Amino acid sequence: EEEEEEGEETLNKIGHALHDLDPAFGAFSRSEKMKRFLEQLGLVKPTPVQSMIIFKNARCGGEVVPHQDDTFLRTGPEKSTIGVWVALEKCTIENGCLRALPRSHLNGTRKRMFVNHDAEVRKVQFSNDGDGEEVEYNIEEFVPLTVDAGTLVFLHGENVHWSLANTSDKNRMAYSVHYVDSGKDSCVWLNDNWLQRPETFPFKCL
Repeated sequence: EEEEEEGEETLNKIGHALHDLDPAFGAFSRSEKMKRFLEQLGLVKPTPVQSMIIFKNARCGGEVVPHQDDTFLRTGPEKSTIGVWVALEKCTIENGCLRALPRSHLNGTRKRMFVNHDAEVRKVQFSNDGDGEEVEYNIEEFVPLTVDAGTLVFLHGENVHWSLANTSDKNRMAYSVHYVDSGKDSCVWLNDNWLQRPETFPFKCL
């Protein structure tokens, strides 16, 4: 994806399979240490399904609206998504640090994105998992995660998080990789998730 700064195009992100296509990102995402962390968080067979570099460039990195990762990446009937977010540069208020809403993972997923891949025209749709009402969040309740480069953040799939635009002169690059559990019969990668792989390029557990 690309963004524009004063008429010039800049990269927004690169994804979504760096953990399987690039040796450096694969070594990190599939390390024994990462596997132990994810197992301690309850995943029987941690399986990376999506990864990307998020550039958040100086003066043009855009706002990311409040969202839940489980909206976009879902196993069922049991949800199992865990996001791993790594700061590759210092994250401050000014350059658009990540912000998370405490205890929001206890309130379920508000909506889900799904795709009918068999339709003649591939169309992205959303369904409400909650009461059908759009949620308006109080931005003041979010906690800014101002962290140093190298900091690793684990995000429950139902945690609500967002980030402001980068209005500073400093970049705020991060690496994000999402895992699900492939070790339970109750955790099945849903066939109407937007992200699907061909049989020749399957998801592989750690």
